[in-house]
Amino acid sequence: TYIAGLREGGSVELTFRHDPDDTGQVALETNFDANGAAAVEEIVITLPAAATSGSVARTYTFDGFVTTPPTGDLGLVDDAAAEQTATIKVASPVTVAP
Repeated sequence: TYIAGLREGGSVELTFRHDPDDTGQVALETNFDANGAAAVEEIVITLPAAATSGSVARTYTFDGFVTTPPTGDLGLVDDAAAEQTATIKVASPVTVAP
């Protein structure tokens, strides 16, 4: 007989264009630096309609903490946008809202 244990929520890896004034990006860095300990917070990721298969934006909400702070090459080569990547550990069920 199979006995279910604790589920593993996994992680979310985000890639985004670097903007040092963006409050969400600042929050990622702040969460990672929070006293050197995992600070579980409500995470809200909103994808615009253009990034989803629908005609409206989609929002994902869950509790989590940053395991890898925003990193990436900020050198602009050939007029490319500076991109960074961060990883968030999912620590609760995910709610999806269309």
